[in-house]
Amino acid sequence: MTAVELMLSLIRSAVTGKQQEVIDSINNETLEEIYKIAETHNIAHIIAFALSKNQKLGNDEISKKFSRAMLLAVYRYEQKNYEYQRICKFFEEEKIKFLPLKGSVIRKYYPEEWMRNSCDIDILVQEERVEEIVALLTQKLNYKSDGKRKSHDILLHTPGDVHLELHFNIISGSYAFNRVLSRVWDFARPVEDKENHYQLSDEFLYFHIISHAAYHFLRGGCGIRPIFDIWLLKNNLNLDAKKLLPLLKEADLEKFAVELEHLSNVWANGYPHNETTKMMEQYILSGGVYGTMENRVAINEHSQNKLKYFFHRVFMPYEAMKKYYKILDRAPVLYPFFHIVRWFRIIFTNKDSAFVELKQNQTISTGKVDSLSEMRKRLNLR
Repeated sequence: MTAVELMLSLIRSAVTGKQQEVIDSINNETLEEIYKIAETHNIAHIIAFALSKNQKLGNDEISKKFSRAMLLAVYRYEQKNYEYQRICKFFEEEKIKFLPLKGSVIRKYYPEEWMRNSCDIDILVQEERVEEIVALLTQKLNYKSDGKRKSHDILLHTPGDVHLELHFNIISGSYAFNRVLSRVWDFARPVEDKENHYQLSDEFLYFHIISHAAYHFLRGGCGIRPIFDIWLLKNNLNLDAKKLLPLLKEADLEKFAVELEHLSNVWANGYPHNETTKMMEQYILSGGVYGTMENRVAINEHSQNKLKYFFHRVFMPYEAMKKYYKILDRAPVLYPFFHIVRWFRIIFTNKDSAFVELKQNQTISTGKVDSLSEMRKRLNLR
């Protein structure tokens, strides 16, 4: 078996609890290969859990690397969980309506909560109160913020460097699934015995994770972890197909959800691949946690020629532009002017992702573009 196949067997053992006979065939040389791949996907701690459970961790150097990854994951979980509980208590006391998202919600479905790591604590609040909430967090909980308001969140951090992404919406980019995500509060209800702590319906929670995976898929890759998130949610939530399917249909994510679920069963249950999941696996494994710029350009060139792609990236659509320049909501007539503002930022700072993408676009291979265009077509991602 290849290092990738052995790595997936180890994750399967850790997440599903199923014993994998192939674990006995792993040696130190293979573990070195597995560690390199696992590091790029931020899952070395999950591999370590499987190795420890199967008594495969020793005192050699590679075992120590895996052990350190597991200890660090436990430490970071405890640090974030303490802060998460503190924030929840604070929001309840201040009567702030809030809705935890992503890792904070999903981790309870893992065999050990620390296995579902995340970079930030993600919490959604009502947009009309976001500035007031930032002020309260900085004044009363000693949070720090750089003051920059992105298109969907404001980033804050504690003195101990725990990051909080304070969302005021969960919309990213200008994708079809945003028309469903924009109604997130319609699918939220208070947690039992809580007044301000909200949770999503099972169907919308599942939909949100599917759409978030789709977003990252279109940005260059989603990493290994979301595929196991999908498997765990599918096997633990009480999903009503009559409620879930209309959401997926409205968002044009029906085909993507089917293939993502199939891939999760390939990895978690050992199901056979089909041609589409083979393509998805290769794409995900090549991208690491956040994907690569090469993948992002190739999948988004999407049968356009290079000149069309150039104009697509240079002239940002109005709906996308107004997320960065809020004044356009009130004064759309300024849309052409803000193109010039954005161009100056690209030219003189080179910090805009479009600048990097345009350079990458000149060197990307036609073969890769054709391959990823075919995969995107199969998944009906738009």
